[in-house]
Amino acid sequence: MKDSLVESLGEYVYILSSQIGDRNVFNYENLKKAAFYISKKFKNIGYKINFQSYFCSGKEVKNIIVVKEGKTQEVIIVGAHYDSCFNLGADDNASSVAVMIELAERFYPEELRHKFKFIAFVNEEPPFFKTEEMGSRVYVKQAKKNKEKIKAAIILEMVGYYTDTPHSQSFPPF
Repeated sequence: MKDSLVESLGEYVYILSSQIGDRNVFNYENLKKAAFYISKKFKNIGYKINFQSYFCSGKEVKNIIVVKEGKTQEVIIVGAHYDSCFNLGADDNASSVAVMIELAERFYPEELRHKFKFIAFVNEEPPFFKTEEMGSRVYVKQAKKNKEKIKAAIILEMVGYYTDTPHSQSFPPF
């Protein structure tokens, strides 16, 4: 673990966004590099890596799943997507992937009541958003089939952007 949480988070975001860059099936090599990087981070913590692979636009894509066992089989999911939408994706969504990796590291030595699944989802951005090819939708279909006892899901999204300038944000629309 690094000396500083800020340093760790910054490093993950920098590597995913600035070094790897735009990552999606249209920038497939970068998508594969991002999946490798995230998997390596989880493996370095000590987790066994599970992939949920499927094909999209003729290419193999994968959700990256690691499990922290708990005293029960009730599952809490902590998820973030690692693809981006024709941009470097620092905030959307390398920042959330960074937080998820840090949470996985901090939970690793702990004894937990519930089973935690840390999932890096693929294909959450357009043009796959709200389609059958979304990684989270693929995961949920399989979880239902397996009758997983999902108690809660914490989905991290765009946690890295902040400004206190009045009227600087136009989303969400309300």
